Amino acid sequence: MLTDYLPQGLFEEAKSSSAPGRRQHAAGERAAWLAAVAAALRQRSPDYRTLPICQIIEGLARVHDDWARPQSPRRVEAVARLHAETGYAPATLDDALVGLFGGMNAAAMTGWLEAAGIVLGSLDHDNEPVGAGTLVFGPELTVVIASGNVPVAAVPSLVRALLLKSPCLVKCSSDEQVMLPLYARSVQELAPELASALVVTGWQGGEAEIEDAALAGADALIAYGSDRALESLRGRLPVHSRFVGYGHRISFSAVGRELLTAAEAGRAAALVAQDACAFDQQGCLSPQTVYVERGGELAPTAFAEQVAAALAELDARLPRRKLDAAEATAIHQYRAEMEMRAFGEGGARVWSSPEGTRWTVALDPNPTLGPCCLNRTVVLRVVDDLAELPRWIAGQRAALQSAGLGVGPARRPALARSLGAAGVNRITRLGEAQRPESALFHDGVNALAVLARFVRVAPNG
Repeated sequence: MLTDYLPQGLFEEAKSSSAPGRRQHAAGERAAWLAAVAAALRQRSPDYRTLPICQIIEGLARVHDDWARPQSPRRVEAVARLHAETGYAPATLDDALVGLFGGMNAAAMTGWLEAAGIVLGSLDHDNEPVGAGTLVFGPELTVVIASGNVPVAAVPSLVRALLLKSPCLVKCSSDEQVMLPLYARSVQELAPELASALVVTGWQGGEAEIEDAALAGADALIAYGSDRALESLRGRLPVHSRFVGYGHRISFSAVGRELLTAAEAGRAAALVAQDACAFDQQGCLSPQTVYVERGGELAPTAFAEQVAAALAELDARLPRRKLDAAEATAIHQYRAEMEMRAFGEGGARVWSSPEGTRWTVALDPNPTLGPCCLNRTVVLRVVDDLAELPRWIAGQRAALQSAGLGVGPARRPALARSLGAAGVNRITRLGEAQRPESALFHDGVNALAVLARFVRVAPNG
Protein backbone atom coordinates (compact mmCIF):
# COMPACT_ATOMS: atom_id res chain seq x y z
CA MET A 1 0.00 0.00 0.00
CA LEU A 2 1.25 3.49 -0.82
CA THR A 3 1.06 6.16 1.86
CA ASP A 4 -0.74 9.48 1.67
CA TYR A 5 0.54 12.18 -0.65
CA LEU A 6 0.77 15.65 0.87
CA PRO A 7 2.61 18.52 -0.86
CA GLN A 8 5.74 19.74 0.83
CA GLY A 9 5.05 22.29 3.54
CA LEU A 10 1.34 21.48 3.87
CA PHE A 11 0.48 20.62 7.44
CA GLU A 12 3.72 18.70 7.89
CA GLU A 13 2.83 17.54 11.36
CA ALA A 14 -0.11 15.63 9.88
CA LYS A 15 2.10 13.75 7.47
CA SER A 16 3.70 11.57 10.11
CA SER A 17 0.34 10.68 11.63
CA SER A 18 -1.00 9.55 8.26
CA ALA A 19 1.53 6.81 7.65
CA PRO A 20 0.56 3.25 6.70
CA GLY A 21 -1.20 2.62 10.01
CA ARG A 22 -3.49 5.60 9.57
CA ARG A 23 -6.74 3.62 9.79
CA GLN A 24 -5.82 2.44 13.25
CA HIS A 25 -6.26 5.96 14.59
CA ALA A 26 -9.44 6.92 16.37
CA ALA A 27 -12.07 8.42 14.11
CA GLY A 28 -12.02 11.72 15.99
CA GLU A 29 -8.26 12.08 15.64
CA ARG A 30 -8.41 11.26 11.94
CA ALA A 31 -11.30 13.69 11.43
CA ALA A 32 -9.35 16.51 13.11
CA TRP A 33 -6.33 15.76 10.91
CA LEU A 34 -8.46 15.77 7.77
CA ALA A 35 -10.19 19.04 8.70
CA ALA A 36 -6.79 20.66 9.19
CA VAL A 37 -5.56 19.40 5.81
CA ALA A 38 -8.70 20.65 4.07
CA ALA A 39 -8.34 24.06 5.72
CA ALA A 40 -4.68 24.28 4.70
CA LEU A 41 -5.59 23.43 1.11
CA ARG A 42 -8.28 26.13 1.01
CA GLN A 43 -5.75 28.65 2.25
CA ARG A 44 -3.61 27.84 -0.77
CA SER A 45 -6.44 28.60 -3.20
CA PRO A 46 -5.60 32.32 -3.71
CA ASP A 47 -1.95 31.56 -4.48
CA TYR A 48 -2.83 28.72 -6.85
CA ARG A 49 -5.20 31.02 -8.74
CA THR A 50 -2.30 33.36 -9.56
CA LEU A 51 -0.74 30.69 -11.79
CA PRO A 52 -1.45 31.43 -15.47
CA ILE A 53 -3.74 28.82 -17.00
CA CYS A 54 -1.22 28.20 -19.78
CA GLN A 55 1.35 27.22 -17.14
CA ILE A 56 -1.15 24.82 -15.53
CA ILE A 57 -1.92 23.20 -18.89
CA GLU A 58 1.77 22.90 -19.72
CA GLY A 59 2.54 21.34 -16.33
CA LEU A 60 -0.25 18.78 -16.54
CA ALA A 61 0.72 17.98 -20.14
CA ARG A 62 4.30 17.23 -19.05
CA VAL A 63 2.95 14.74 -16.53
CA HIS A 64 0.51 13.10 -18.93
CA ASP A 65 2.97 12.91 -21.83
CA ASP A 66 5.44 11.16 -19.53
CA TRP A 67 2.84 8.58 -18.50
CA ALA A 68 1.81 7.96 -22.13
CA ARG A 69 5.25 7.62 -23.74
CA PRO A 70 6.42 4.16 -24.84
CA GLN A 71 7.77 2.08 -21.97
CA SER A 72 7.19 4.89 -19.47
CA PRO A 73 8.80 3.81 -16.16
CA ARG A 74 5.86 5.39 -14.31
CA ARG A 75 3.38 3.36 -16.28
CA VAL A 76 5.41 0.18 -15.93
CA GLU A 77 5.46 0.65 -12.15
CA ALA A 78 1.74 1.45 -12.04
CA VAL A 79 0.83 -1.61 -14.10
CA ALA A 80 2.89 -3.89 -11.87
CA ARG A 81 1.45 -2.47 -8.65
CA LEU A 82 -2.12 -2.39 -9.93
CA HIS A 83 -1.91 -5.95 -11.23
CA ALA A 84 -0.68 -7.11 -7.81
CA GLU A 85 -3.46 -5.24 -6.01
CA THR A 86 -6.45 -5.71 -8.32
CA GLY A 87 -5.63 -8.82 -10.34
CA TYR A 88 -6.51 -7.13 -13.65
CA ALA A 89 -4.39 -8.31 -16.58
CA PRO A 90 -1.29 -6.15 -17.19
CA ALA A 91 -2.23 -5.66 -20.85
CA THR A 92 -5.66 -4.34 -19.84
CA LEU A 93 -4.13 -1.92 -17.35
CA ASP A 94 -1.44 -0.70 -19.75
CA ASP A 95 -3.95 -0.15 -22.54
CA ALA A 96 -6.19 1.85 -20.20
CA LEU A 97 -3.32 4.04 -18.97
CA VAL A 98 -2.03 4.76 -22.47
CA GLY A 99 -5.53 5.70 -23.60
CA LEU A 100 -6.20 7.86 -20.56
CA PHE A 101 -3.01 9.89 -20.56
CA GLY A 102 -2.70 10.01 -24.35
CA GLY A 103 -6.12 11.65 -24.37
CA MET A 104 -5.14 14.33 -21.84
CA ASN A 105 -2.38 16.17 -23.71
CA ALA A 106 -2.15 19.95 -23.94
CA ALA A 107 -4.37 20.22 -27.02
CA ALA A 108 -7.05 17.99 -25.48
CA MET A 109 -7.16 19.90 -22.18
CA THR A 110 -7.31 23.23 -24.00
CA GLY A 111 -10.19 21.80 -26.02
CA TRP A 112 -11.97 20.80 -22.79
CA LEU A 113 -11.93 24.38 -21.58
CA GLU A 114 -13.16 25.69 -24.90
CA ALA A 115 -15.95 23.07 -25.02
CA ALA A 116 -17.01 24.21 -21.53
CA GLY A 117 -17.36 27.77 -22.80
CA ILE A 118 -14.23 28.92 -20.95
CA VAL A 119 -11.88 31.33 -22.67
CA LEU A 120 -8.40 30.74 -21.27
CA GLY A 121 -7.92 34.35 -20.17
CA SER A 122 -11.14 34.27 -18.14
CA LEU A 123 -9.35 32.05 -15.60
CA ASP A 124 -6.46 34.51 -15.22
CA HIS A 125 -7.97 37.17 -12.99
CA ASP A 126 -4.96 39.50 -13.09
CA ASN A 127 -6.03 40.41 -16.62
CA GLU A 128 -9.01 42.38 -17.85
CA PRO A 129 -12.17 40.27 -18.16
CA VAL A 130 -12.43 38.57 -21.54
CA GLY A 131 -14.92 36.23 -23.17
CA ALA A 132 -17.77 38.76 -23.47
CA GLY A 133 -17.19 40.09 -19.98
CA THR A 134 -16.91 36.75 -18.21
CA LEU A 135 -14.70 35.62 -15.36
CA VAL A 136 -14.48 31.94 -14.44
CA PHE A 137 -13.73 30.55 -10.98
CA GLY A 138 -13.22 26.99 -9.85
CA PRO A 139 -14.21 25.79 -6.37
CA GLU A 140 -11.99 26.95 -3.51
CA LEU A 141 -11.71 23.27 -2.57
CA THR A 142 -12.81 20.24 -4.58
CA VAL A 143 -13.11 16.88 -2.81
CA VAL A 144 -12.93 13.73 -4.95
CA ILE A 145 -14.04 10.36 -3.51
CA ALA A 146 -12.81 7.58 -5.80
CA SER A 147 -14.02 4.02 -6.26
CA GLY A 148 -11.85 0.96 -6.77
CA ASN A 149 -13.57 -0.96 -9.57
CA VAL A 150 -11.70 0.78 -12.43
CA PRO A 151 -8.39 2.20 -11.17
CA VAL A 152 -8.08 5.05 -13.69
CA ALA A 153 -11.66 6.34 -13.46
CA ALA A 154 -11.14 9.22 -10.99
CA VAL A 155 -7.96 10.69 -12.51
CA PRO A 156 -9.79 13.00 -14.98
CA SER A 157 -11.87 14.44 -12.13
CA LEU A 158 -8.87 15.76 -10.24
CA VAL A 159 -7.32 16.98 -13.51
CA ARG A 160 -10.45 19.00 -14.25
CA ALA A 161 -10.33 20.53 -10.76
CA LEU A 162 -6.69 21.55 -11.22
CA LEU A 163 -7.50 23.07 -14.62
CA LEU A 164 -10.09 25.27 -12.91
CA LYS A 165 -7.42 26.36 -10.39
CA SER A 166 -9.18 24.48 -7.62
CA PRO A 167 -7.13 22.77 -4.89
CA CYS A 168 -8.13 19.14 -4.71
CA LEU A 169 -8.46 16.70 -1.79
CA VAL A 170 -8.71 13.14 -3.10
CA LYS A 171 -9.84 10.04 -1.18
CA CYS A 172 -8.54 6.71 -2.49
CA SER A 173 -10.78 3.70 -2.46
CA SER A 174 -10.07 1.17 0.26
CA ASP A 175 -9.89 -1.43 -2.53
CA GLU A 176 -7.34 0.41 -4.71
CA GLN A 177 -4.68 2.63 -3.20
CA VAL A 178 -2.05 2.67 -5.94
CA MET A 179 -3.05 4.81 -8.92
CA LEU A 180 -3.89 8.16 -7.33
CA PRO A 181 -0.84 8.39 -5.02
CA LEU A 182 1.42 7.46 -7.96
CA TYR A 183 -0.20 10.13 -10.10
CA ALA A 184 0.18 12.74 -7.36
CA ARG A 185 3.86 11.92 -6.98
CA SER A 186 4.38 12.32 -10.72
CA VAL A 187 2.82 15.78 -10.50
CA GLN A 188 5.20 16.60 -7.64
CA GLU A 189 8.21 15.54 -9.71
CA LEU A 190 7.27 16.99 -13.09
CA ALA A 191 5.01 19.95 -12.24
CA PRO A 192 5.79 20.89 -8.61
CA GLU A 193 4.05 24.25 -8.96
CA LEU A 194 0.76 22.34 -9.31
CA ALA A 195 1.43 19.72 -6.65
CA SER A 196 1.00 22.27 -3.87
CA ALA A 197 -2.75 22.18 -4.56
CA LEU A 198 -3.20 18.41 -4.42
CA VAL A 199 -3.63 15.99 -1.49
CA VAL A 200 -4.29 12.25 -1.82
CA THR A 201 -5.30 10.33 1.30
CA GLY A 202 -7.84 7.78 2.45
CA TRP A 203 -10.25 6.66 5.12
CA GLN A 204 -12.76 3.88 5.56
CA GLY A 205 -15.83 4.73 3.51
CA GLY A 206 -18.99 5.32 5.51
CA GLU A 207 -17.27 6.74 8.60
CA ALA A 208 -19.52 9.78 8.95
CA GLU A 209 -17.35 11.74 11.39
CA ILE A 210 -14.33 11.53 9.10
CA GLU A 211 -16.28 12.22 5.91
CA ASP A 212 -18.02 15.20 7.47
CA ALA A 213 -14.63 16.73 8.29
CA ALA A 214 -13.72 16.67 4.60
CA LEU A 215 -17.16 17.70 3.34
CA ALA A 216 -17.46 20.69 5.67
CA GLY A 217 -14.79 22.57 3.73
CA ALA A 218 -15.76 21.43 0.24
CA ASP A 219 -17.12 23.84 -2.35
CA ALA A 220 -17.55 20.88 -4.70
CA LEU A 221 -17.73 17.13 -4.21
CA ILE A 222 -17.12 14.60 -6.99
CA ALA A 223 -17.99 11.13 -5.71
CA TYR A 224 -17.92 7.65 -7.24
CA GLY A 225 -19.81 4.82 -5.57
CA SER A 226 -23.13 3.11 -5.03
CA ASP A 227 -26.34 5.11 -5.27
CA ARG A 228 -26.88 4.62 -1.55
CA ALA A 229 -23.42 5.98 -0.71
CA LEU A 230 -23.91 8.97 -3.01
CA GLU A 231 -27.28 9.77 -1.45
CA SER A 232 -25.70 9.80 1.99
CA LEU A 233 -22.82 12.05 0.90
CA ARG A 234 -25.05 14.52 -0.90
CA GLY A 235 -27.31 14.84 2.14
CA ARG A 236 -24.37 15.85 4.34
CA LEU A 237 -22.76 18.29 1.93
CA PRO A 238 -23.18 22.03 2.66
CA VAL A 239 -26.26 23.19 0.81
CA HIS A 240 -24.47 25.60 -1.53
CA SER A 241 -21.69 23.18 -2.47
CA ARG A 242 -21.77 21.56 -5.89
CA PHE A 243 -22.31 17.82 -6.05
CA VAL A 244 -21.35 15.55 -8.94
CA GLY A 245 -22.16 11.89 -8.29
CA TYR A 246 -21.23 8.92 -10.45
CA GLY A 247 -23.31 6.00 -9.25
CA HIS A 248 -24.92 2.85 -10.63
CA ARG A 249 -24.98 2.69 -14.43
CA ILE A 250 -25.79 0.02 -16.99
CA SER A 251 -24.47 -0.28 -20.54
CA PHE A 252 -25.21 -2.61 -23.45
CA SER A 253 -24.22 -3.44 -27.01
CA ALA A 254 -26.22 -4.29 -30.10
CA VAL A 255 -25.29 -6.45 -33.10
CA GLY A 256 -27.32 -5.95 -36.27
CA ARG A 257 -28.25 -8.65 -38.75
CA GLU A 258 -25.87 -7.17 -41.33
CA LEU A 259 -22.93 -8.32 -39.14
CA LEU A 260 -24.30 -11.84 -38.68
CA THR A 261 -22.62 -13.19 -41.81
CA ALA A 262 -19.87 -15.72 -42.36
CA ALA A 263 -17.53 -12.85 -43.23
CA GLU A 264 -18.37 -10.47 -40.35
CA ALA A 265 -19.69 -12.46 -37.38
CA GLY A 266 -16.31 -13.74 -36.17
CA ARG A 267 -14.90 -10.24 -35.86
CA ALA A 268 -18.07 -8.97 -34.15
CA ALA A 269 -17.91 -11.85 -31.66
CA ALA A 270 -14.25 -11.06 -30.90
CA LEU A 271 -15.15 -7.41 -30.19
CA VAL A 272 -18.03 -8.43 -27.92
CA ALA A 273 -15.65 -10.66 -25.98
CA GLN A 274 -13.08 -7.88 -25.81
CA ASP A 275 -15.61 -5.55 -24.19
CA ALA A 276 -16.53 -8.23 -21.63
CA CYS A 277 -12.89 -8.83 -20.68
CA ALA A 278 -11.89 -5.17 -20.25
CA PHE A 279 -11.86 -4.72 -16.45
CA ASP A 280 -14.07 -7.82 -16.24
CA GLN A 281 -17.23 -5.69 -16.80
CA GLN A 282 -16.63 -3.78 -13.56
CA GLY A 283 -16.84 -0.35 -15.21
CA CYS A 284 -20.05 1.55 -15.88
CA LEU A 285 -19.18 1.57 -19.60
CA SER A 286 -18.96 -2.24 -19.81
CA PRO A 287 -21.90 -3.91 -21.61
CA GLN A 288 -24.06 -6.13 -19.41
CA THR A 289 -26.31 -7.19 -22.29
CA VAL A 290 -25.63 -7.69 -26.00
CA TYR A 291 -28.73 -7.41 -28.19
CA VAL A 292 -28.63 -9.68 -31.25
CA GLU A 293 -30.99 -9.08 -34.16
CA ARG A 294 -32.76 -11.91 -35.91
CA GLY A 295 -32.72 -12.25 -39.69
CA GLY A 296 -28.99 -12.52 -40.35
CA GLU A 297 -27.17 -15.17 -42.32
CA LEU A 298 -26.16 -16.74 -38.98
CA ALA A 299 -28.67 -17.53 -36.25
CA PRO A 300 -28.16 -15.96 -32.78
CA THR A 301 -27.21 -19.42 -31.46
CA ALA A 302 -24.32 -19.66 -33.90
CA PHE A 303 -23.18 -16.16 -32.95
CA ALA A 304 -23.31 -17.09 -29.25
CA GLU A 305 -21.02 -20.04 -29.97
CA GLN A 306 -18.55 -17.68 -31.65
CA VAL A 307 -18.64 -15.34 -28.64
CA ALA A 308 -17.91 -18.30 -26.36
CA ALA A 309 -14.94 -19.30 -28.52
CA ALA A 310 -13.64 -15.71 -28.48
CA LEU A 311 -13.90 -15.53 -24.68
CA ALA A 312 -11.98 -18.79 -24.35
CA GLU A 313 -9.23 -17.43 -26.60
CA LEU A 314 -8.99 -14.17 -24.65
CA ASP A 315 -8.94 -16.02 -21.35
CA ALA A 316 -5.71 -17.68 -22.41
CA ARG A 317 -4.08 -14.30 -23.14
CA LEU A 318 -5.80 -12.07 -20.57
CA PRO A 319 -6.70 -14.15 -17.52
CA ARG A 320 -9.51 -12.80 -15.38
CA ARG A 321 -8.75 -11.54 -11.91
CA LYS A 322 -9.49 -13.84 -8.96
CA LEU A 323 -13.09 -13.55 -7.73
CA ASP A 324 -14.25 -13.48 -4.15
CA ALA A 325 -16.69 -16.12 -2.90
CA ALA A 326 -19.79 -13.97 -3.44
CA GLU A 327 -18.86 -13.16 -7.06
CA ALA A 328 -18.17 -16.80 -7.90
CA THR A 329 -21.41 -17.93 -6.23
CA ALA A 330 -23.42 -15.41 -8.25
CA ILE A 331 -22.07 -16.85 -11.50
CA HIS A 332 -22.77 -20.45 -10.44
CA GLN A 333 -26.33 -19.50 -9.49
CA TYR A 334 -26.88 -17.67 -12.78
CA ARG A 335 -25.60 -20.62 -14.80
CA ALA A 336 -27.90 -23.00 -12.90
CA GLU A 337 -30.86 -20.70 -13.52
CA MET A 338 -30.15 -20.52 -17.26
CA GLU A 339 -29.68 -24.29 -17.48
CA MET A 340 -33.09 -24.81 -15.87
CA ARG A 341 -34.65 -22.31 -18.25
CA ALA A 342 -33.07 -24.10 -21.21
CA PHE A 343 -35.03 -27.27 -20.32
CA GLY A 344 -38.41 -25.59 -20.40
CA GLU A 345 -38.05 -22.38 -22.40
CA GLY A 346 -37.37 -22.28 -26.11
CA GLY A 347 -34.35 -20.26 -27.13
CA ALA A 348 -32.59 -20.23 -23.76
CA ARG A 349 -29.02 -21.63 -23.78
CA VAL A 350 -25.85 -21.32 -21.75
CA TRP A 351 -22.17 -21.94 -22.55
CA SER A 352 -19.58 -22.07 -19.77
CA SER A 353 -15.82 -22.25 -19.41
CA PRO A 354 -14.64 -25.84 -18.87
CA GLU A 355 -12.82 -24.80 -15.69
CA GLY A 356 -14.48 -22.73 -13.00
CA THR A 357 -16.30 -19.46 -13.66
CA ARG A 358 -13.77 -17.95 -16.07
CA TRP A 359 -16.41 -16.98 -18.66
CA THR A 360 -20.10 -17.51 -19.36
CA VAL A 361 -22.31 -16.91 -22.40
CA ALA A 362 -26.10 -17.02 -22.10
CA LEU A 363 -28.71 -16.75 -24.82
CA ASP A 364 -31.78 -15.22 -23.20
CA PRO A 365 -35.04 -14.84 -25.17
CA ASN A 366 -36.22 -12.17 -22.69
CA PRO A 367 -35.29 -8.84 -24.33
CA THR A 368 -35.71 -6.65 -21.23
CA LEU A 369 -32.48 -4.96 -20.22
CA GLY A 370 -31.21 -5.77 -16.74
CA PRO A 371 -27.94 -6.10 -14.82
CA CYS A 372 -25.89 -9.28 -15.07
CA CYS A 373 -23.48 -10.89 -12.61
CA LEU A 374 -20.46 -9.40 -14.46
CA ASN A 375 -16.97 -10.92 -14.52
CA ARG A 376 -17.03 -12.01 -18.16
CA THR A 377 -20.69 -12.98 -18.26
CA VAL A 378 -22.09 -12.17 -21.71
CA VAL A 379 -25.89 -12.15 -21.88
CA LEU A 380 -27.19 -12.18 -25.47
CA ARG A 381 -30.80 -11.03 -25.78
CA VAL A 382 -32.53 -11.69 -29.11
CA VAL A 383 -34.81 -9.10 -30.76
CA ASP A 384 -36.59 -8.99 -34.11
CA ASP A 385 -35.45 -5.45 -34.90
CA LEU A 386 -32.94 -3.15 -33.19
CA ALA A 387 -35.37 -0.30 -33.76
CA GLU A 388 -37.34 -1.81 -30.85
CA LEU A 389 -34.52 -1.24 -28.35
CA PRO A 390 -36.01 1.91 -26.73
CA ARG A 391 -38.93 -0.25 -25.61
CA TRP A 392 -36.71 -2.89 -24.00
CA ILE A 393 -34.30 -0.50 -22.24
CA ALA A 394 -36.98 1.87 -20.91
CA GLY A 395 -37.06 0.32 -17.43
CA GLN A 396 -33.39 1.23 -16.90
CA ARG A 397 -33.63 4.80 -18.22
CA ALA A 398 -32.28 6.48 -15.07
CA ALA A 399 -29.18 4.27 -15.11
CA LEU A 400 -28.43 4.08 -18.86
CA GLN A 401 -24.87 4.91 -19.85
CA SER A 402 -23.24 3.54 -23.01
CA ALA A 403 -24.33 1.61 -26.10
CA GLY A 404 -21.88 -0.10 -28.45
CA LEU A 405 -23.40 -0.41 -31.91
CA GLY A 406 -22.43 -3.10 -34.39
CA VAL A 407 -24.55 -2.00 -37.34
CA GLY A 408 -24.03 -0.73 -40.86
CA PRO A 409 -23.47 2.99 -41.52
CA ALA A 410 -26.92 3.44 -43.04
CA ARG A 411 -28.72 2.48 -39.81
CA ARG A 412 -26.34 3.99 -37.28
CA PRO A 413 -27.58 7.66 -37.26
CA ALA A 414 -31.27 6.85 -36.70
CA LEU A 415 -30.47 4.23 -34.08
CA ALA A 416 -28.10 6.60 -32.27
CA ARG A 417 -30.79 9.30 -32.15
CA SER A 418 -33.44 6.93 -30.81
CA LEU A 419 -31.12 5.56 -28.12
CA GLY A 420 -30.05 9.05 -27.10
CA ALA A 421 -33.69 10.05 -26.75
CA ALA A 422 -34.24 6.92 -24.63
CA GLY A 423 -31.59 8.01 -22.12
CA VAL A 424 -28.27 6.60 -23.39
CA ASN A 425 -25.37 9.02 -22.80
CA ARG A 426 -22.75 7.57 -25.13
CA ILE A 427 -22.86 5.81 -28.49
CA THR A 428 -19.71 3.92 -29.43
CA ARG A 429 -18.51 0.93 -31.46
CA LEU A 430 -18.13 -2.72 -30.51
CA GLY A 431 -14.81 -3.29 -28.80
CA GLU A 432 -14.52 0.32 -27.59
CA ALA A 433 -16.57 0.11 -24.38
CA GLN A 434 -13.71 0.92 -22.01
CA ARG A 435 -12.00 3.36 -24.37
CA PRO A 436 -13.95 6.60 -23.92
CA GLU A 437 -13.47 9.06 -26.74
CA SER A 438 -13.01 11.97 -24.31
CA ALA A 439 -12.61 12.40 -20.58
CA LEU A 440 -14.64 15.61 -20.75
CA PHE A 441 -18.18 14.25 -20.95
CA HIS A 442 -19.39 11.97 -18.16
CA ASP A 443 -22.92 10.76 -17.44
CA GLY A 444 -24.32 13.06 -20.09
CA VAL A 445 -22.86 16.33 -18.79
CA ASN A 446 -19.81 18.45 -19.52
CA ALA A 447 -17.85 17.48 -16.41
CA LEU A 448 -15.69 20.61 -16.50
CA ALA A 449 -18.46 23.15 -17.00
CA VAL A 450 -20.49 21.70 -14.11
CA LEU A 451 -17.68 22.63 -11.68
CA ALA A 452 -17.09 26.14 -12.98
CA ARG A 453 -18.69 29.35 -11.69
CA PHE A 454 -19.22 31.93 -14.42
CA VAL A 455 -19.20 35.57 -13.36
CA ARG A 456 -20.72 38.06 -15.79
CA VAL A 457 -19.13 41.50 -15.68
CA ALA A 458 -21.25 44.30 -17.17
CA PRO A 459 -19.48 46.86 -19.35
CA ASN A 460 -18.66 50.29 -17.95
CA GLY A 461 -21.23 53.00 -18.47
